Amino acid sequence: MAKSTENEDLLVELMGTFCRNTDTKLGDTLKRTGYEYDISMARKEVFGIVGTIQGLSLQENLLVSKLLVKNKEDFELFFSLPVEAKAEFARMKLAGIGVDRSRRDWTGQPRP
Repeated sequence: MAKSTENEDLLVELMGTFCRNTDTKLGDTLKRTGYEYDISMARKEVFGIVGTIQGLSLQENLLVSKLLVKNKEDFELFFSLPVEAKAEFARMKLAGIGVDRSRRDWTGQPRP
């Protein structure tokens, strides 16, 4: 009878470990999925937000939107800024300020 109880205890312990590990992995997956969904939604909003900046032409709006979407760090920074700073940041992107010209072309793409 003692052997059966040990086996049952071991099985319960293994199931508990399995459930805890599964819960942790599912939580991590949901966080990543949620973050990716948030980023996807924000990417869809970039053009509209950049479009509210006074003085930008349609072409400039498209270019700034493209540059932001292609650079995760700039993208995240842009969305964290207050409205007036977003406008200045967009102008900086258009002027090439903060762009490493030795490695990127005017669209922000790596040079061959």
